[in-house]
Amino acid sequence: MTIIGIVGPSLDNIPNDSKLIEKLKGEVWSICHDWAPEAQFASGGATGIDEWTKQYAVDEGHSFKEFKPSHEHWDATRKDRSGNLICPTPDFCYGFKARNMALAGYVGKLYCITFNIEDLEWTRAFHPVVCYHCLRRTPKEMAAHITHQASGGCWTLHYAEDLDKQVELIEVTDW
Repeated sequence: MTIIGIVGPSLDNIPNDSKLIEKLKGEVWSICHDWAPEAQFASGGATGIDEWTKQYAVDEGHSFKEFKPSHEHWDATRKDRSGNLICPTPDFCYGFKARNMALAGYVGKLYCITFNIEDLEWTRAFHPVVCYHCLRRTPKEMAAHITHQASGGCWTLHYAEDLDKQVELIEVTDW
C-alpha cells in the first residue's frame, strides 16, 4: 500500500479568501481521489491542508494516520522566558520539527500544497512571506521564481526529499 502525505500552510497562514480556500481544498481532494482506494493518507494535524486531508480520508473510508505535535514549538530544546526547557524530558516531546520528520519518514510520497503570494498585500489578518525554506535550496539565479507562501510543509517536503522520498510541490495560482 502506498502511503501519501499531504501538507501545507495552516489556516493561520492562508488569507480568508473563499476562492483560494476552495482551490486548496480542491487540490487535496484531487490528490486523495487520484490515489484512492489503494493508498493510506497521512498529515500533520494542523488546521487547513492537514485537516482537509484527514476529512477527505475519514469521510471516504480510507486509512489515515495523523502526526500531531505534543506542543506548539519547533523543537524540544526551546526554552521559555525563564530559561527552562519547554519539555523537561525532550525524549517524550514531539514538537513541529519531530512531527515533520516522523511524517516525512513514514510516507512514500509527500505533496506540499501552497499558493502564490505575488500580488498579496500585508494586512492585519494575513502576512505574506516568500518561502525561505525553498529559497535556501534554490540557486540564486532562480530565487526570483520562488513566489509561494512559506510554511512548515515546504520544510517537510525538503526533508522528505533528503530521505529520497517522492515529493511534489503544488502551487495554487489564479485565484
